[in-house]
Amino acid sequence: MKVLVYCANGLQGQSTVHQLLKSGHQVRTLVRDTNRASPLAAAGAEIVFADLDSDDLANLERAHEGIDYVILQLVAGDDGPTRKKKGLRALECIGRGRGIKGVIFNASVQYPRHIEELPTWVATKGIEDELRRRQIPFSVIHPTFYLDNLLLPYATYSIASTGVLAYPVSEQHAFAWTSADDVARLIDHVLKHNVMGTSVLAGGKRAINGVELAKCFSEGLGRTIRYQSLDLDQFELSIDQAIGPGVGKRISAIFRFIERHPDDLEFLARPFVQPAQMPAFEATDVTKWVAGHKAAYAMMPAPQAANA
Repeated sequence: MKVLVYCANGLQGQSTVHQLLKSGHQVRTLVRDTNRASPLAAAGAEIVFADLDSDDLANLERAHEGIDYVILQLVAGDDGPTRKKKGLRALECIGRGRGIKGVIFNASVQYPRHIEELPTWVATKGIEDELRRRQIPFSVIHPTFYLDNLLLPYATYSIASTGVLAYPVSEQHAFAWTSADDVARLIDHVLKHNVMGTSVLAGGKRAINGVELAKCFSEGLGRTIRYQSLDLDQFELSIDQAIGPGVGKRISAIFRFIERHPDDLEFLARPFVQPAQMPAFEATDVTKWVAGHKAAYAMMPAPQAANA
């Protein structure tokens, strides 16, 4: 099949592209920075520039020509109005595409009861609701927290240098961690078996708290790792440095939400739910995921003393 992947340069986009290529699909990628997409091109993907911020949709519409399925995912860190605007533009172009058989929407989130306090998530749900009103077949993937967030510099440096897994939530809260590779495999699974009309709760195998997460890291890395709740202001600064100014505050909104609503965290704690109409799928064990990324957490050598 010929598949179009939105936001292909992102964390989830890259995993999805590589998984689909591995399965033998023809993959066309939408990116805003073609220079950053060179690894995707080297892997065999077709690269197309498109900017959902632009009012000129001609290039975006052309990207949908000849496509069988669209993998729709949106940039992390946008505010609510921006996300909604981009999502509706994408749906407009998808609707005009001839021969498109279906859409898989990676919502990147599950929804809490008090979703009204998270404007970006409200916008995401609005896009999903609009997709339901369209005539085209679709499925939705709802991940929990990504383990891949623990590959960002603030986390890898702390684990490598001090043996501390720092994350901006209390060690008591339990989450069903998933991974970008698992979500990519799920997307491929839905395509392979042509399972449209599903809503997949894409959590991990089980919910684990901070202490249990640190234990998984200890077992996966073969050394003792302890968990420490990270100060939210420090977390926001780290995200701004890694992604861009202002993004940290928008991303940390979920962690401030967790602080305010410890009774409304089921949306992050639900393990993977196997849809009845989909063939069996097994989520990756956290310890195995850690062991597979061992190089990212390699211990840093002690500084050598200067020669006298």
